[in-house]
Amino acid sequence: MRPRNDLIRGSRRVCTWLPLLSVAIVSCCCAASSVRAGVEITKIRYWTSPGSTRVVLDLSGGVAYDLRRVGHPDRIALNIPGAIFREHGTIVVGDGMVLRIRRNVLSDKAQVVLDLDGDPVFRHFALLAEGGRPDRIVVDIFRPESRDGPAADRAPLVGTDPAAAGAIVAPASPRYTVVIDPGHGGMDPGAIRKGVREKDVVLAIARELAELLDAREGYRAVLTRTGDYFVSLAERVQIAEKARGDLFLSIHANTHANSATSGLETYFLSLERATDSEAQALADQENAADRVGLSPAERQDDVISILMDLRMSRILTQSNRLAEHLIGSARRSGSVEGRKVKQAGFMVLRSLAMPSVLVEAAYLSNGSDRELLRSRAGQRELAGLLCEGVVNHRGDERPELGGEPRRWVTPYRVRSGDTLWRLALRHATSVREIRDRNGLDSDNLSVGQSLLLP
Repeated sequence: MRPRNDLIRGSRRVCTWLPLLSVAIVSCCCAASSVRAGVEITKIRYWTSPGSTRVVLDLSGGVAYDLRRVGHPDRIALNIPGAIFREHGTIVVGDGMVLRIRRNVLSDKAQVVLDLDGDPVFRHFALLAEGGRPDRIVVDIFRPESRDGPAADRAPLVGTDPAAAGAIVAPASPRYTVVIDPGHGGMDPGAIRKGVREKDVVLAIARELAELLDAREGYRAVLTRTGDYFVSLAERVQIAEKARGDLFLSIHANTHANSATSGLETYFLSLERATDSEAQALADQENAADRVGLSPAERQDDVISILMDLRMSRILTQSNRLAEHLIGSARRSGSVEGRKVKQAGFMVLRSLAMPSVLVEAAYLSNGSDRELLRSRAGQRELAGLLCEGVVNHRGDERPELGGEPRRWVTPYRVRSGDTLWRLALRHATSVREIRDRNGLDSDNLSVGQSLLLP
């Protein structure tokens, strides 16, 4: 039986056996004899995003636990029979969803209490140890308006204006929309060298790039995250889709066993094999990072599975051009070496009906590159050359591969399950083009509706 990870309101008591990832709703805790003795709660961590708070308990081994919501005051009580805390004390959160996290040592169990603020909804699930990460219990708390779950609370964040964080769908805009994706975040720090964390420096570069693009006439920047919280690869794609992006740029920082290796590299999607073994290893590493915070149900990504047989040649050609423009901009800048354009099977690039490139901005393992990534001046330089590459790419965009305009005369009847995004991907065009050609003022489609498609 798969773990329950649905949103919960009211009082429920759930007991989960972590190593087996099975769940039973019962009227009492699991018997203490079934609990692995001596298990430690080694650390309690939390992250706040615009619409949710995630609390993670790191464990030294598998445990049984029960969780219930209690009123007056409103709180979530998570009990782990036979477990002990490595650290003690209260963690003050105060983010509008969780007031504090308390550790209670009881006679036969360890209890973690989340004091709630307002009337949020929540879900919880267990994750097995994998990839050097310990067994974990995860509790997600959502604002009432985000009760549909994590995809709903990741609204497209337009530009750098904090007021935009409440928007669910970005408004239609004649401006050129660049979706900027700072890699990693939250419980996933990415690469770390000399205390410098990838998730921090790429977010800083992304913010600088967003400011530069927003300051240009005719451009609009959308960030997939604006703070230190986890966003799954599927959610990043959803944000780009809702924003109706014209271009997607995922920003990362690289590492290498040879500390002399430095420079900026760009990657676009390969539907077959990677350019070389290093590109394949990097793609494997970035794709695996998505597993850090997903519930078992979320790991079944049906979107990615449909993409390999779709006509992607036009998008891949444009992505290649974008990658080359970014490398050219790096070489002209003098601040960082422009290395190579490579291809690999990055999941975050597979699901996008727009030119998409992953940028490894510099090497954290190289002293000079690390200083460039860490310093405000260096972050601005990197953002500046990325901005130049994007602008040059837009100026060089060609509407069609062969120079001949495509004909939009194919009559198509909308079927159940169709979305503008899926149709754009299937017909190697963009959501914006379909909307403009058909005079659509929203993304909503009706079964049987007639559309012109290329």
